[in-house]
Amino acid sequence: MFLKICIAGNFNIAINGARHILNKYKDCQFFAVINKSDFGSNSWQPSYKKFCKQNGIKILSLNDCYSIKNLIFISLHFDKIIKTKNFKSKKLFNLHFSLLPSYKGMHTAVFPILNGEKYSGVTIHKIDDGIDTGDIITQKKFKIHINDTAK
Repeated sequence: MFLKICIAGNFNIAINGARHILNKYKDCQFFAVINKSDFGSNSWQPSYKKFCKQNGIKILSLNDCYSIKNLIFISLHFDKIIKTKNFKSKKLFNLHFSLLPSYKGMHTAVFPILNGEKYSGVTIHKIDDGIDTGDIITQKKFKIHINDTAK
């Protein structure tokens, strides 16, 4: 059985995730779902859509992913809320830019800095029907330094 993997998202995080999957799992079927704000040209970060087109990666809509059995779906800064009941697969994961359960939602990397926190981190969790409420798989905590930015 071939692995079927989809990374939904944008910017460097999605591109780096795609590179990792393509290098590590050479025989997998790999798909991409692109954020609606990605028009295929680089801006302050590179375009995931442009990267996919340049590398022959099949771009799907979110609706296309619903019917793929055993799909490993990974959200890397994806701009849509996932409705798990629509998927035939239950292998739905998100990389979130905070130490959940703190700072749920989008663009969370800035909040620990603005709020004077000493630490921040990232969380990988299962996607459920809430917003960043799925079971936590792992977290990486790191110290916030004086010159750190959300970028």
